[in-house]
Amino acid sequence: GAAVAALAAEARAAGLLAQHRVETGIVQRIAVAAAVAGGHDVLVKAATPESGSRLRHGPLARQLLRQCPCPVWIEQPDTPPRLRGVLVAVNPD
Repeated sequence: GAAVAALAAEARAAGLLAQHRVETGIVQRIAVAAAVAGGHDVLVKAATPESGSRLRHGPLARQLLRQCPCPVWIEQPDTPPRLRGVLVAVNPD
């Protein structure tokens, strides 16, 4: 809880709109329900590769990719970002 609050405070100090909430339960159900209830445009998840696997993400990420109604961005937290831009397709309706 405290680490999440510190990250949100750091984002707010940088001028971003950031909120945080800590919940317990089945992660993919909570994340999908929050995305639906909040009408979010994207869900960002840190990559957590399985031990000994060459996959870039584990079973939770695969479940979110299948179940979440909005796009899921899987971020590699231990690699520096090399993005020059992000292209997002948006339906204005």
